[in-house]
Amino acid sequence: MNPQTARTELKGFLDNQKAEFLSAPNFAPLERRICQKVDDVVTALWEAVLPEKPSGFAVMAVGGYGRGTLHPESDLDLLIFFDSVVDEEVVKNVLNPLWDLPFRVGHQIRQASDFSQFDEGQIESYAAFLDDRFLAGSPESSKHFHEDLLPGFIRRNKDKILRGMVEAKRSRYARFGHTLFQLEPDLKDAPGGVRDFSWADWVRKALEAPSD
Repeated sequence: MNPQTARTELKGFLDNQKAEFLSAPNFAPLERRICQKVDDVVTALWEAVLPEKPSGFAVMAVGGYGRGTLHPESDLDLLIFFDSVVDEEVVKNVLNPLWDLPFRVGHQIRQASDFSQFDEGQIESYAAFLDDRFLAGSPESSKHFHEDLLPGFIRRNKDKILRGMVEAKRSRYARFGHTLFQLEPDLKDAPGGVRDFSWADWVRKALEAPSD
């Protein structure tokens, strides 16, 4: 599949899903259908540009995309993870076919050594990584990240991460005057909005991680 075909196919699919939703609104099936279609399209695009037997890296969906829920206006959030050094050619091959899709592509590039120390400026990234889901590359690299690297990092820095999550939520609420009553509410980020649901789930997952 080439990028132009992918764009046309996804746009037609989204238009049909929007029409179906307006005739019979129901968010959960819509989110899952969109996510599955995007998975199929992006992995088909990568089949032509990634090695047949990849090693040392994995491409993972994170955040809402990692949870398997995508709205028509959602970002396509990706983590490109490398066991050792970052391979810029791999990064280019992963991202270039996606720029023309009818989604904003948000990507983060990490290598294993990035998780040796805690960075308080990366709280939202750490939270999003809790919903990682393998898409392409090496299943072994993805398994290492999901089962060993990230859980160990969360365990070692549990208190810092929880405090950072609380502070990030407090700062977000402050932007909206700590009130639900907005003339034009931000349905995603305002108090009581969609982000609060994912934030509560991320806090739960961090709390469930065993402490050192």
